[in-house]
Amino acid sequence: MPPSAKTAHPVRDSLQNLEDFQLVERCLGGEQEAIRVLQTTFGPKMVAFLMRSGAELAQAEEIVGNLWADLVVAAPEESPKLARYDGSCQLSTWLNTVAINRLLSARRSQKRLDRYVATSLDAEKGSGEGETTLSSQLPAPAVENAEPPLVDLLRKAIQAAFAACSAETFVLLQLAYGDGLRLRELGQIWGCNPATISRRLSQAAGEVERAALAHVRTADPLIELTWSDFAALCRNTSLGALGFE
Repeated sequence: MPPSAKTAHPVRDSLQNLEDFQLVERCLGGEQEAIRVLQTTFGPKMVAFLMRSGAELAQAEEIVGNLWADLVVAAPEESPKLARYDGSCQLSTWLNTVAINRLLSARRSQKRLDRYVATSLDAEKGSGEGETTLSSQLPAPAVENAEPPLVDLLRKAIQAAFAACSAETFVLLQLAYGDGLRLRELGQIWGCNPATISRRLSQAAGEVERAALAHVRTADPLIELTWSDFAALCRNTSLGALGFE
């Protein structure tokens, strides 16, 4: 078959993240050396990322250790989770997203359990002999939201950050990054030179960054994302999921 007749592959025919995509294909094909490279290359980075995000070393290592089987080995009638990687972002960012979702899910489950136990202990202290026991006081576990916890956290942080902006700052950001107006065009609207607009945009971006990270810390004090990590995780999430569509 001549080269021109070959079926095009949207990722393989592009240089973007090609090596990552090829490594994933080899892992999914059961190549043990590729799986070893995947684990040794990205495992320590995932542990470091989780610890940077507030996890203890033992918890981070446990999460990453448990992830490998889910990523490469498929459950009955399912595909391995690694098959979802399409090469549109760096593999390290994709893996970090999967890992932090596990971390957030574990924390939410622990918080629910802590609340259930505390409520039940309070109820049992006030009950008389022969009345309801602790085990029967435990509420039924809440049904998990189908949406990954990270998506919910990122979207609400972005919403809170923009809500904290002044109307003028929000419009400036929308025109610059949403509509793609140039500094000269923005300067004409605001009646100032491009350098002034550039400074205003830098200040506005700083306000958004601080407000978004402040929301993350308030929502989950144990999470300590840097802005670089926050931005990378957002890039690996669809615009619609983040509330932009």
